[in-house]
Amino acid sequence: MDKIDFEFDGKQYSVRKPRSADYKQANKVYNSTFKEALDAKSLLKAELDLELEKRGLWSKELEQEREALYKELADAELELAKGGKISHLKDVAFAIAEIRQKIKKMSMVAIEMESMTAEGQADNAKFTALLAVCIQDENGNQLYKTYDEYIEKSSFEFSLVAGQKFGQLIHGIDGDFEKKRPENEFLLKFKFVNENLERINKDGHLIDDQGRLINKEYQYVNDKEETVDKYGRRVDADGKLIVDFAGYTDDEGNPVAS
Repeated sequence: MDKIDFEFDGKQYSVRKPRSADYKQANKVYNSTFKEALDAKSLLKAELDLELEKRGLWSKELEQEREALYKELADAELELAKGGKISHLKDVAFAIAEIRQKIKKMSMVAIEMESMTAEGQADNAKFTALLAVCIQDENGNQLYKTYDEYIEKSSFEFSLVAGQKFGQLIHGIDGDFEKKRPENEFLLKFKFVNENLERINKDGHLIDDQGRLINKEYQYVNDKEETVDKYGRRVDADGKLIVDFAGYTDDEGNPVAS
């Protein structure tokens, strides 16, 4: 695949694969950014683990905990692959998804810190420099003439979408890779989730992990699509209970003005 098309704000764009000349210019950006980061006393990747431990953000115990999660994940994937009772494997598949989220959450601090190292900053600058010259308009023309023009004119939202597509292209990532994870293939096959990998019931309605009906805004609803609380009681848009208010009385039952 030499390019990926995408739409943004009603217009068509694409990102193409970088050429040799693009890499040459991007490497210059990498080198200059790396030098600036070193001059600013940014950490090197080799120093990162020690710094995380010093700040209490990582430890050998946390590493062992993460390794245990990887083992738990591997065991669950094996169980799912062997087949069996669908109702049980449904629980296994959802458990796998939860384990992945736990691992991702544990790794997030290190990933964020790595992007702040000298190498991380240089890598990000190189990626941006490549992206800048590889975005094309609907006619296949280069959208930004230079890296500086891209930095000056592109919006955050546009850069996010274009960057995601560009990352998929140069790293060979399938846009549907999440759906192709074994647990999601199983859940999709037996219609326990929709195409967005959201939990659904047998009628195709969105539900939470307890089987309660929810809407697209992840609010609890009843079978009439009316918003309710977690106990099924009607609530308004602000989450306040909707009831037939009987007013107030004193101890003798006489009405009291509210």
